[in-house]
Amino acid sequence: MAPLAPAMAGVQTLFVSPDGELNRIPFAALPAPGNRTLLGQAMQLRLLTTSRGLLDLAQPTGKAQRSALVVANPAFGQLPRNAAAPAASPWPAPTAIPLPGMASSSALPGEDSGDDGYLTALEVAQLNWKGTELVVISACESGTGETRAGEGVYGIRRAIAVAGARSSLLSLWKVNDEATAAFMETYYRRLKAGEGRAAALGATQENIRSHPNPTWRHPYVWAAFQLSGDWGPIQGL
Repeated sequence: MAPLAPAMAGVQTLFVSPDGELNRIPFAALPAPGNRTLLGQAMQLRLLTTSRGLLDLAQPTGKAQRSALVVANPAFGQLPRNAAAPAASPWPAPTAIPLPGMASSSALPGEDSGDDGYLTALEVAQLNWKGTELVVISACESGTGETRAGEGVYGIRRAIAVAGARSSLLSLWKVNDEATAAFMETYYRRLKAGEGRAAALGATQENIRSHPNPTWRHPYVWAAFQLSGDWGPIQGL
């Protein structure tokens, strides 16, 4: 960021529409130009899938969804009854994390659904998520995808925007289950208290940076999740 220091003097809010491999950078963890603090502490970060997103966010929200859908505790290895049995998986099934204030709950497709249980970017892009304020995918590397110069990342993040959701919170790399559960609980509590999406993320990152567990203070834990899109509070939450 040092070459940008002259242009960023006095800037309090930084809008970033990253291209190509820049989509993989945890901007909040970068050193701020001209001082010893971090970029996420020195100014307000606003990440956009494309610069056109500013125009989209200026439009009225319309009829927003007032309920939450939580998808958790996938049943790994289950297939339709007429499918061949899969090889034994070396990975244990994760435990569902109860999220405060989130009432509707669902699981991934069961054995009779005929669905393979995998959610792809193509499937997301075909959904109608207009009115959806925030999509959070706290799994490993949910914010990554195929990068193309001049086109950004072709993956879940762009698909969520195409589907009509106003914002998304995705991970840039593999994340620790226990730390992520604590991170998300803190983040959701702040959202429920009326904080903006970006403000709640910054406060949650600051909380983890000073966590009693010293291993959680590393950017590997607190910088993994990046917000894209609408940064304001979720109305009516």
